[in-house]
Amino acid sequence: MASRPPARSLPHFLTRLLVLQVEIIKAELEEKSFKVKLTVIDTPGFGDYVNNRDSWGPIIDFVDDQHEAYMRQEQQPERGEKTDLRVHACLFFIRPTGHTYVSALPSLQKLTPRCFSLKPLDIEIMKRLGTRVNLIPVIAKADTLTPNDLLVFKQRIREVVHAQGIRIYTPPVDPDDDDTSVEHVRSLAEAMPFSIIGSTEDVATRDGRTVKGREYLWGVAEGRFTS
Repeated sequence: MASRPPARSLPHFLTRLLVLQVEIIKAELEEKSFKVKLTVIDTPGFGDYVNNRDSWGPIIDFVDDQHEAYMRQEQQPERGEKTDLRVHACLFFIRPTGHTYVSALPSLQKLTPRCFSLKPLDIEIMKRLGTRVNLIPVIAKADTLTPNDLLVFKQRIREVVHAQGIRIYTPPVDPDDDDTSVEHVRSLAEAMPFSIIGSTEDVATRDGRTVKGREYLWGVAEGRFTS
């Protein structure tokens, strides 16, 4: 019986390129006669491979390269229209399933015996991104968690962020602002990580409204940003 030839494996750096892509989408938004040029940089495929060793490399390299490219344009004797792809803020979407663990905290064990937390891969890349961009963690598909589980998940993420020394964006508080603005900023900081329910489909609610959301047997989860 003839032996089967061994499978050829791709070099590690080539595997990274095949799995992870950096997609750039540009748009111009206008709200109340105020125009904003928005560049969205997406990285589909991150964390989907079996071996995710150094999978954050292309993302970190892209962020660093854009800063260097912009600096080189600033140093030219004759500066024309500059290309600016610097990453000013990173919305880091966290899967609601996360990484399960048995809580050692009695207060959390009363809520649920197994809690969700950040994956080791999430921790590694968040450490690196937090020193380069304004890192904003967001729990995606929050409608897949019960309100109780969502609170536990948020608290666990805060604990891991603090324990691992991950730098996340904190809205600055201006002492010259009025009390309402200061309280609003503080409430945003306390709400992190944020949670969202997003959808691009129009669905009808039981009270006759048409909203963006997802339809389930038990009802409709409206697309919204929750704190």
